[in-house]
Amino acid sequence: MKRIARVHLRQLSVFIFLLALCAPAFAARRHSVRIPGAPFDVQWTEGGYADKTSVEQGGTITFRIATSVNPFTVTIANLADLNTTLTQIGPFTSRPQNCSGAYRTGCGWDATTTFAVPANWPSGYYAASFQTAFGVRRIIFIVRSATPGALSKTVIVAATNTYQAYNSFGGESLYPSDDPDRATHLSFDRPFAASAGLGRFDGWESLFLHWMTSEHRAYEVISDNDLEDPTILAHYNLVVFVGHSEYWTSTARQNLETYSHNGGHIAIFSGTTMWWRVRYENNGRLMVGYKDALRDPLYDTNPSLVTTNWWADPLYNPENRIVGTSFRFGGYANRDPEVLYDLLPLEQRTGFFVADPTSWAFSGTGLTKGQEFGKEVAGLEVDGALYNCNTNGDILGPDGSDGTPLNLHIIAETPATEGHGIIGYYTNSAGGMVFNAGSQEWATGLATDPVVQQITRNVLNRLGTGQPEVYDPVSSPILTQELFNCPQDSGPFLPGWTGTRGGAELTNACGYEGPHGVSLAGADGIAMRRDFALGNAPRRDANLRFYVNADAFENRGPFPTPVVTLVSFIRQQFKEFAIVEMFKEDGQPEIRLALRGSDGSFHPGTFVKLTAGWHLVEVSWISPGTCSLQVDSGTPVTIDNTYLDQGVTSVVLEFAPDEAAQNGRVCVDALAIGTTKLGGVPGIR
Repeated sequence: MKRIARVHLRQLSVFIFLLALCAPAFAARRHSVRIPGAPFDVQWTEGGYADKTSVEQGGTITFRIATSVNPFTVTIANLADLNTTLTQIGPFTSRPQNCSGAYRTGCGWDATTTFAVPANWPSGYYAASFQTAFGVRRIIFIVRSATPGALSKTVIVAATNTYQAYNSFGGESLYPSDDPDRATHLSFDRPFAASAGLGRFDGWESLFLHWMTSEHRAYEVISDNDLEDPTILAHYNLVVFVGHSEYWTSTARQNLETYSHNGGHIAIFSGTTMWWRVRYENNGRLMVGYKDALRDPLYDTNPSLVTTNWWADPLYNPENRIVGTSFRFGGYANRDPEVLYDLLPLEQRTGFFVADPTSWAFSGTGLTKGQEFGKEVAGLEVDGALYNCNTNGDILGPDGSDGTPLNLHIIAETPATEGHGIIGYYTNSAGGMVFNAGSQEWATGLATDPVVQQITRNVLNRLGTGQPEVYDPVSSPILTQELFNCPQDSGPFLPGWTGTRGGAELTNACGYEGPHGVSLAGADGIAMRRDFALGNAPRRDANLRFYVNADAFENRGPFPTPVVTLVSFIRQQFKEFAIVEMFKEDGQPEIRLALRGSDGSFHPGTFVKLTAGWHLVEVSWISPGTCSLQVDSGTPVTIDNTYLDQGVTSVVLEFAPDEAAQNGRVCVDALAIGTTKLGGVPGIR
């Protein structure tokens, strides 16, 4: 067929690509804690809550208690030792007071008493306990130091926003996340339904607290709400997050970032950290979380305050920029397929595998490279990052395209549904270190696992001093890179790539710079997307590099076959601007660059003939400007791009469907996007 007759029809490819864009980038988090049914529930008529999540030493806190047990007394204990009563107040009288359906407005119960917290009570977690018709109920509250940092320079942040997000008292919570009828506004003026009023404290923070006590380690405590104060963190050397610090306001995040950028240290023994953005209303007593950006009325008027994932439209501020990792590239580890939000039995779990046994965090553990540890703590929700591996399968370091700092030291990993859970740390230019264990269940190992205990000691001992860490900056012109060398024994196919996999496979036969490359083959269409820029900052220039093996390529129809494409992917819509496509003319494989205008027009370049075997393909794209394709060290073929308004965010590996047969294959290896021309992979044969 003559080239002049090749009208570039791409309906099939576009169809595949649309299917790919519909694929989720991560597992849906559908915790089923919504309580449907009648608007009235008698258990929502008794309980108690306080008028604030935390109170300063010497300050006052008001309890509002509804109970049918009269008279009743209130006993108050430090949750570090719940069996020891600090004081008993009362007797009081009350009555059942309905809170059914009041999850948004708050219960509005009568004030029972205002309690003056003794100035000598240490900062910590406390509970006020009392009798109801349904047994003992408690009101959890935080006592914070009147002089922050006086008792300890280490502060634990109670995840009170997460407590509230899961709190279904009154009928609704923020879950399931995919339920359109879930609540979007939750009042702090209601009891916690879980753990007899303690919320989610018993899950992880209580375990961490008891271990700290057993180690005779001093600490102070503040609540999520206290992070709204821009001055509070400056009094501490180390800020600690435990368990499930999932819900964050913009102010709290900004204050944590300021603290870190001023040299403060952060230790995260938590999973799914900073996953959702929320905002406060009613003087901090109402938490707003739409989760779906398009449902939030601020989407068009104040997008910076929209309540959705931090990395998503319209926020485009990935949480791993500050915490180092993200649930987006970790996911679920050791999840029981029979009970989706439970862990597998311990003997069936996979732990963390040591990547760098020389790390100071492993000092005193005796761990060696590749050794497994921490089966008890690997899961259920783990945070990860995109990374590459060398030709031996060892971790090279983070990719960086997901927002993870390039100087994150990955010291251990565990397979998960969206990639790998990671343990690692990085240091910023002010000497502030962020250590992230990246696992929801870390605290569960503190009672019995000596390795988990020692790692935790090492982190607290080192960072608790407040001494600045050595800054080890890493710079790279690479925006994203896939070397296809990391083991694929479990977890998703190529973490960080979303869309339609089709017949794409990692194979030895397609490996050029390492043991594996990706084979694009099969009758089904392939369209896999990898993002390298945020939707609010598309790039007007990009340099593409990959190796392609022309052997076994066959035409997928009468038109050239797209293989690699540069696109914009903004607000769930895509536009393709640069297309590298292959064809076979009279048995001779060839490759070219084609441009698509913002108006949909198509501008093909000249084909370059390919000999058998592997070739280095380099593409330079700019808007506006001269774009080019170069094969090996040959003469670049150029095309003028006159469009002013183009910007790219993503690269796509694609292969059109072949309805007739599984016709041919293309091998691709060492694909990367850079800010400058990247050349070949260093050290390649």
